[in-house]
Amino acid sequence: IRPGKTCREVAKSAGGNIRQYLGRFGIGGALAHRQIGSLSGGERMRVCFAQVMSEEPQLLVMDEVTNHLDIETLDSLSRALNDYKGAIVIVSHNQGFLSGFCKELWVVEGGKVDVRHSDTDSFDQMFSQYRNEALTSMDTRSHQRQARATLAKRAQKQRSNAKHSTGLIP
Repeated sequence: IRPGKTCREVAKSAGGNIRQYLGRFGIGGALAHRQIGSLSGGERMRVCFAQVMSEEPQLLVMDEVTNHLDIETLDSLSRALNDYKGAIVIVSHNQGFLSGFCKELWVVEGGKVDVRHSDTDSFDQMFSQYRNEALTSMDTRSHQRQARATLAKRAQKQRSNAKHSTGLIP
């Protein structure tokens, strides 16, 4: 880990002990002394996140980062992102995880971005409203597809019946 400002500050306050910084990501105590190859997948991900965050990027772009993470790693990552001072663009469907640090909801659809931010609603309320809108829209699209499929079947049947009922008159 290359100690950036945050990592240096944490290590300095702990008498130069980098393990204090790792502890913020759930890699404290005996885990900090283990070989990376002996860590679980979730523990390795925490080390990766600690390394990325130590470099103090100004922008984090994360796509479905919550997939395949254990609960402890999700909690550690949520706490770290809540303390993060830069910008975060994250794609996730995990409302519980996002609620730990998100303030805005960006809905990207049809080539447009709808930024939802409210001083009165919590992120959970915004996400729940979005989810309900998305489910309603999905139901509407499903009904429209079913209606088009029914019309297509009727048209096919009519064409088939028309072929069978026509013939040459002698």
